[in-house]
Amino acid sequence: MSNRQNVLPNAPFFPNEYVEVNSHILNGLTDGSKSIENSIELLQNFYNLGIRNILCTFRVSDGDLDHQTSRTYAWFESLKKWANQDQHLKNLTLNLSAVYVLDDRFPEISQKGKLQSYQNKWVFLELPQSGSLSDWKKLIGQLRQQGYNPILTQTERNRCFHHDLAQFFELKSTGCFFQIGLDSFTKEEDLTANTISHWLLRNHLVDFITTDFYAPNQFYFIPNLTQTPFFKESLDPMIRKTKFN
Repeated sequence: MSNRQNVLPNAPFFPNEYVEVNSHILNGLTDGSKSIENSIELLQNFYNLGIRNILCTFRVSDGDLDHQTSRTYAWFESLKKWANQDQHLKNLTLNLSAVYVLDDRFPEISQKGKLQSYQNKWVFLELPQSGSLSDWKKLIGQLRQQGYNPILTQTERNRCFHHDLAQFFELKSTGCFFQIGLDSFTKEEDLTANTISHWLLRNHLVDFITTDFYAPNQFYFIPNLTQTPFFKESLDPMIRKTKFN
């Protein structure tokens, strides 16, 4: 770990109550970091931003077997061990939760028993790139009846909504919450996701902000972003609301 580069040495932009959710820190997963060394580097960068609470997530979808083995939990425990041994990561809290894709297999998974959620009530969902809005609304409604608070992640990237933004209001009517990523505002992100993210913010549909970073080089844009009027007027207030009671 001695070669780690501190991207943001003194930039505590995030409040202590903030929780980084839907992160891609766990290595070994299909959408995770490349190595344990890379995971530790990501943790250090988050820590330098002032983030002390990180929710490590793993994706559960049709055909993805990561959730069916003990490997996910083993990698999580390994990451916690490394973090606890790192003197630069004091008072860092790591938790684990799933992100469920609302595909054809989700009803079967949800009927088997208690879902892997955060604080036993916040369940993270991802909409597939094709499907039925009515089916998604039905599933979300069922989760609400079971006492869960469903959070839809990465909604700004879903192609199903790109030509009919009114569908976002329909989903919101089910009682779900919307989460978008700061990386949607980077130059590397596609223009459509950037435009929709701004639209969601303007229409007061966003409940939570996450960085959604998965690579150390993504942190470089943060200092410039935080100096913009857009950050101060729109993003910073949402960041300060991204906490869970």
